[in-house]
Amino acid sequence: MNGSKRYEGLSIKCAAIMAEDGEVHSVDRPGRHHDVITKMILDGYSRPIRGEQGFLLNTDQFVRRVPAKNIAREAGQLLPRAKTLRELYSEDVW
Repeated sequence: MNGSKRYEGLSIKCAAIMAEDGEVHSVDRPGRHHDVITKMILDGYSRPIRGEQGFLLNTDQFVRRVPAKNIAREAGQLLPRAKTLRELYSEDVW
């Protein structure tokens, strides 16, 4: 299965963190992961914030950094500097 069919119709919506409790937290773009951490602290999460950084897709599904990079590439969302990176960072898409 080629990448374009595998990720067809998907795109990166925003930066997100899945907390240890399984709840997904996000901020609208162009927010970064540090903005999500700040929001989580304001929402009552204790420091240090524990969880996995990733992204929400246009389907509201949480994905980790590596698949997010492939999805962003297929959706034409990557900034030029990101093409050689293995993982996606919010700085790579907006």
